[in-house]
Amino acid sequence: MHRRPFGRLCLILLVPFLSVLARAEAVKAPAAKSAPAYQQVTVGASARLDDQWLFHPGDDPAWASPTLDDSTWTPYSNKNFLFELGFRNLSCGWYRKHFHLTTSTQNLALEVSDVYGTYEVFLNGVSIGGNGPNGGHNLDVNAHRIVLSSLRAYPIPNGLLPASGDVVLALRSSYPPTGPVGKETAASLYRATLFTIVPANQTSTDLSYDVSHATFFLVVQEILTLVVLIVALGIFLAMPQRREYLTATCLLATCSLLYFLDILAALELSKVLLLIVDALVSLTYAALFEFVRTILRLPRTRLLTILQLTVALTGAGRYLGAAVPGFYLIGVFTFYVPLLTASTLLFILAIRAALRGNIDARFLLPALLVESFYRDVSFIRLALYLTHITHSVPYTLSFQFGSYSPSLNQIADDLFVLAILIFLVLRTVTIAQRNAAVSAELEAARSTQQLILSGSASETPGFRVQASFLPAAELGGDFYLTVLTPAGDLLALLGDVSGKGLTAALRVAMILGVLRREVSVTTSPAAILAALNDSLLHQASSGFTTACCLRLTPSGAFTFASAGHLPPYLAGNELPVPPALPLGLVPNLTFEEVTGILPPSAQLTLVTDGVPEAQSPARDLLGFDQTRQLSTQPAESIAAFARNFGQTDDITVLTIELAHA
Repeated sequence: MHRRPFGRLCLILLVPFLSVLARAEAVKAPAAKSAPAYQQVTVGASARLDDQWLFHPGDDPAWASPTLDDSTWTPYSNKNFLFELGFRNLSCGWYRKHFHLTTSTQNLALEVSDVYGTYEVFLNGVSIGGNGPNGGHNLDVNAHRIVLSSLRAYPIPNGLLPASGDVVLALRSSYPPTGPVGKETAASLYRATLFTIVPANQTSTDLSYDVSHATFFLVVQEILTLVVLIVALGIFLAMPQRREYLTATCLLATCSLLYFLDILAALELSKVLLLIVDALVSLTYAALFEFVRTILRLPRTRLLTILQLTVALTGAGRYLGAAVPGFYLIGVFTFYVPLLTASTLLFILAIRAALRGNIDARFLLPALLVESFYRDVSFIRLALYLTHITHSVPYTLSFQFGSYSPSLNQIADDLFVLAILIFLVLRTVTIAQRNAAVSAELEAARSTQQLILSGSASETPGFRVQASFLPAAELGGDFYLTVLTPAGDLLALLGDVSGKGLTAALRVAMILGVLRREVSVTTSPAAILAALNDSLLHQASSGFTTACCLRLTPSGAFTFASAGHLPPYLAGNELPVPPALPLGLVPNLTFEEVTGILPPSAQLTLVTDGVPEAQSPARDLLGFDQTRQLSTQPAESIAAFARNFGQTDDITVLTIELAHA
């Protein structure tokens, strides 16, 4: 089971070596043959020239002359290949055709489509255009540009064609570095190449038709990708903590740019554009690699990192093959082999994760299956194309929809994008359902916590006690407790547990349980805090707790002790507090008690750090001075002011007055 990908990889790596062993045949001189008869051409709506040509390798501008004796040139049909006639390792070549116009020779144009390489067109010895430099009226024979031109129209100057209607069409070509069966078998004319004589006023219609049919499905593909990209970006902005949506956005962004360049390439595929497309393919696969790695929660191992970087740089290998003579095959295989390896590996990893119960991997498998299949087919086609296994290019399967023929490649890309969309939707729905369940549980926990805290404030005859609790999230880490002792004294305790969420809330519930037990044993604030510290240490829970415990008699005498908590406020003044460690850090803590008198008209105020640490949008803190000024107000007013100022933490306020004041 595990040997099959390794065996296929070995076969892939052997392909370039097999192709290097293939011997290039020398250029054979064509035998002398008689020239074909003139084709009779009548121009109505259009007149398509036949596929019969005369060919000669090399380059001589004199071969454009209509008076040239081309009887020794080799008859050639672009239904076949030049290498089948013995022509290999060509850099330039000329094609000539004789035809006779039986209608008017005025206001005509020549339409040319699907010519591979750079070319220049001559009619009766006069250049009328091309796709080379200087507006097409020149040919850089050393450039060997990879160009596959879509439909082009070249107006035929009135007066160029004689009244007799005899015309010699000559095509001067510079070949790309590879052909149908290897780098030595290039040619300009193939089965799809067309030369058509049309009325000059028809060219705009034909060009529009050609552009629409060449780009229609590519535009649909681009629109589909942009829509899915917007969906992915929107989900990521809504859930920025989910890294998989960021990687999906990056992947779809590179796909969108790649498909846009495919639209440009459909109009004319140049070497520069091809290299840019190849570089984007590499980056797209690197983005796909990161996306799948994130979804499958794979660690960033050294092997995966090296493979991902190799994939990202494969475009440089393709550039090397296109730019350096003799390196074309090396560039091709250094481009495809890492991509194919990554494609196969990702698919295998996704299958393994799916078999282990990874739901995300099951969502992702259709997209990876489509992409892996398409990449495998593309590589097999290229291998057959370059290693002399077949004598013709295995054309990509296409499907007919009216006058449109989308290729298997385009359909595979569309299915891939749709699979990504389905994955995003299903994953988002799953996360939403999971979040809804968690939110329901948190809401239940919040209601329970509110119920527990509401029970922390018992009846306190002789004292006016107000409490306000505003958690920063569903669950808070603040707590308070007020109870009457058998002697009629008021015991009040307020504290803050480190941390947030469910863990802090559970610790609060445990602390309140301990406090209710301890206040029935002792009324000493220092003893209560010491007992609470021991209980927290026995729980072996991480974190710490600050707390302030106060005992107030009906006469106004009070005693309090603090465990690292904010000091109480008496009549708007901060009371001095001896330094002490928070609870739950070290054993055998002792606390110093502070005593004082609460005047009949004064108020004792205890707060948690959520009040002074409230932060405005301008990032200004509420601070201790303003907290001190607020401390004479009712508990709800203090808490509301801090929340409106900018709540960043749980806010709890406890105020105490003598009832007979």
